[in-house]
Amino acid sequence: MTFATLSAKHPENEGQFAVFSIKIDGVGGGCRCAAVVERRLRALDRRLPGAMAGDVEGIHQVRVASRRLREAVPVMAAGLTGIGRRKLERRLRRLTRALGPVRELDVALTDLAELSARWPETHAACATLEARLRAKRERAFREARSRLSGQRVRRLREHVGALIDRLTDAGDVAWTDALAVHLSRQAEALVAAVDSAGALYATEALHAVRIASKRLRYALELADETDVAAVGRLIGRLKGMQDVLGRLHDLDVLASYGRELEIEQQVQPQLEAGLRQLVGEITRECRILHARYVQRAQALIRLAGEISARVAPRLESASEASQF
Repeated sequence: MTFATLSAKHPENEGQFAVFSIKIDGVGGGCRCAAVVERRLRALDRRLPGAMAGDVEGIHQVRVASRRLREAVPVMAAGLTGIGRRKLERRLRRLTRALGPVRELDVALTDLAELSARWPETHAACATLEARLRAKRERAFREARSRLSGQRVRRLREHVGALIDRLTDAGDVAWTDALAVHLSRQAEALVAAVDSAGALYATEALHAVRIASKRLRYALELADETDVAAVGRLIGRLKGMQDVLGRLHDLDVLASYGRELEIEQQVQPQLEAGLRQLVGEITRECRILHARYVQRAQALIRLAGEISARVAPRLESASEASQF
């Protein structure tokens, strides 16, 4: 029983966010491509009900799973035609983006609670800002649910399930070459993003570096998971830089919410002073994180170069060897 067949047998689930009882007999038949996609689908499916109920961790994990699927699909399906790949990528991107504003606010609320405990003198300002963020979060979550109807989620599942069926039938075709090309392109994109960011504190440019490093890491995970290259060390180094840039981005977003509150509302002098202090402390921490990034930027470029020069060619060699 394939996933696609199982989905079609349960039309009563349309409009709901229930998890299907997925069973894929002998998925892949030794086909690593099908197995990689199927594992990511299971991760997504496992977390969707919690996410659609508003669970903070569920929302985060659904976005991670959808991103990993988005990286896997063009690589693992490289040798196939007639699968609606671009449409599937759009469906996955829609899921990721729909939950993005909610996730951003969840992180901001978590960081705000941490900072309020660290700087008690800003407690009143933090409480006012928290109320504002919670109201924003409620609106963002309602919007996300409206954009992710049960029918859309069902069609996404069925589309991925159909892809798994095709991959299982086709076997492992052309994917190592596709992964080599994908890794090289992502490494080049990371170098370009680092070069563009330079040493200036520019929020959008730094965020681009973060996204580029994240995409390269997800691509490396494909090589690691399929045992075609030992890249655990490289993944760990990318994750370390992602953590720095992620924290920088999250705090920068929180500071922008604080400034927004200062500008849009006439607040009491004591509250205004607390907001000013909060934003100032966050900004100082952001500068420290940025300095840490600048110190490591060249190492990040070297890491991308290592991937292009060593990992990608190794995948191409593995592909050539498999043809004999």
